[in-house]
Amino acid sequence: MGKLKKRIINKLLKETSPFFDSYSLYFNMPSSKKKLKRLSDFAEVGIGVNIEGKITTLTPRYLEIGKNTTIQSIHIAPEKFVLIEKDVMTGNISCRKHSIITPQKSYEGEEIDEKCITISVDFEAGVALSHASKERWGHYRKFWDSRKAVEKLSQLFRKYEIPVTWAICGHLFLRECNGNHNIIEDDWGGHWFMHDPATNYKNNSEWYMPETIKALAKESLFEIGYHSFGHFLYQQCSEDTVKKDILMAKKIRSEWGLKLDSFVFPYNQCGYFDLLVEEGGFRNFRGKIGVICPSYGAINFKEFCYIHTTQVFSPSTMDRCNLQIQQLTRQNFNYYTHCYQWIENDGWKELEQWLKKLSRLMSLNKIKIKKFGELYG
Repeated sequence: MGKLKKRIINKLLKETSPFFDSYSLYFNMPSSKKKLKRLSDFAEVGIGVNIEGKITTLTPRYLEIGKNTTIQSIHIAPEKFVLIEKDVMTGNISCRKHSIITPQKSYEGEEIDEKCITISVDFEAGVALSHASKERWGHYRKFWDSRKAVEKLSQLFRKYEIPVTWAICGHLFLRECNGNHNIIEDDWGGHWFMHDPATNYKNNSEWYMPETIKALAKESLFEIGYHSFGHFLYQQCSEDTVKKDILMAKKIRSEWGLKLDSFVFPYNQCGYFDLLVEEGGFRNFRGKIGVICPSYGAINFKEFCYIHTTQVFSPSTMDRCNLQIQQLTRQNFNYYTHCYQWIENDGWKELEQWLKKLSRLMSLNKIKIKKFGELYG
């Protein structure tokens, strides 16, 4: 009965919110702790958040607040995406535009009017083993060898002339390493590099794929983007880790002659925008703000472009992707996938049908498909 009552109340609030500030009323009537608990039902709210005053937002599902944040009050205009990063300590926040607020700097943006589609592939291979338990590592090792999936995906993208941004973990650019990357970070599974084989591309090819990346970089349809060096969790890691990650990205740019100015957040968890923009030189980002899914749009923040994740395309979701074809002329969509999702799964026929439809719509000038780097002006 409790769950049903909650659903009814939430439904009433959503339906009546265009007529009066029902969400604000709902949040501000209870005590501070209950107010935050209720806000968490609608928005993405980290631990250790303290909002002392009034919360005014008609669309809280677009709101994300990082951990250990202290704010006096929040006012957000309807239908605006707002990210308040962790450790922000400030007074009153009033957002009339899409906003990203970091401890050092705030950014305001407008949605890009041009309707286009972006397609990105997260290429992690063995590096994502950083988040696997030791007991499961032996099983995952073969599963995460993404080379065959990359080759087959890239072949289909070329066949139908589909522009794609490949978000690649930095470790995969290496030919060899000794396992010491001068980064100290832990998560629920232990140290992030505890599974690093500390060998080379001949002995452990799932951790080193320079030849595969080189083949992708030669193709003009493809953009090489960055997915952090070690699939780092940007809402948890330290500032020191981010700065070292930026240095690794700069080293890849220099050694490979790549622009590498598009950054895809692992797990789509956004953070440290100020460092990535000001020190890292990144100009395009993909992630998720708030709890709304699917989300639409690309936002120009003047100094960079932010792209919302819309829909995963994978063997289990191709039916849904095909149903969305008719909507593509009306909104900005981002489709993304992971290479591992195509290993040991049979969805290639459905994927090819979908790509063929996209290609036809492009040839008829009904849609545009762009790489991330082509969005930022």
